[in-house]
Amino acid sequence: MAGDTHAFWVNELKDASGARRAVEFGTSAVSSPSIGGVLGGFPLYAALVQANDEVVFCDQSAKGFIVLI
Repeated sequence: MAGDTHAFWVNELKDASGARRAVEFGTSAVSSPSIGGVLGGFPLYAALVQANDEVVFCDQSAKGFIVLI
């Protein structure tokens, strides 16, 4: 897990052969600024998914925390 990345993330981390080895969860800060606030309506999620097949989800604008059960 990663914290205070100023964005929410879920990534599937893969080895050189493409096999999934880990899942990474990143959380936003509660009040800190993020790139999503600066870019406005730019579809950053789509650009990141297209550029990196390990990115499953990202939200560059929301604030808060996650609960993993």
